[in-house]
Amino acid sequence: MMVELQIEENEAVISLYLLISRLLNEELSPELREILIQPEVLDFLSRPEPEVRDYLMREWDDADYEQAAVDFCDTFILPDQSITPRAVAWLNEGDAVNADGIHAVVDTILREKHLSLPDGIDPLPYDHASVLFFVAANLRQINDTQAGEFEKATLGSWIPAFGRALQKSSHCFYRAIGSIVASL
Repeated sequence: MMVELQIEENEAVISLYLLISRLLNEELSPELREILIQPEVLDFLSRPEPEVRDYLMREWDDADYEQAAVDFCDTFILPDQSITPRAVAWLNEGDAVNADGIHAVVDTILREKHLSLPDGIDPLPYDHASVLFFVAANLRQINDTQAGEFEKATLGSWIPAFGRALQKSSHCFYRAIGSIVASL
């Protein structure tokens, strides 16, 4: 199911991009879960996958967080079944946009705009969706005229396909994220 995003305000897009940046890079932790169970966020995540509401709202213990870490690894890390959130996995050699070009664009933006990546994102390759959504959010935050161009150049050619693949995840939480990402 595609989620029709009705986001017109720049602040809403910034918040969404920063959230997606975290969700594609972090295992579900008590801190992140607290953010996700806020009514607006929970409603948004539950729209494409209603069972996400029950998943996030139930009582959690250490075993649940451990299982969430396993689900994260199954989704994004294990080689046989992962859905890699990196452009290099989705772009074809010879495409007009490639991982090296994305790396160069991100590197230039970070230097020119004096942006730095936060802990947790900083060791990631520059073609990782978390890095790209974080930089896109920051460009929007400083009202940079390059924001739209950056999004089109670094996310536009591959992020919908990544989102559609994530929609096929075995876990409702990641299917919901996939639906949201695919609709961007």
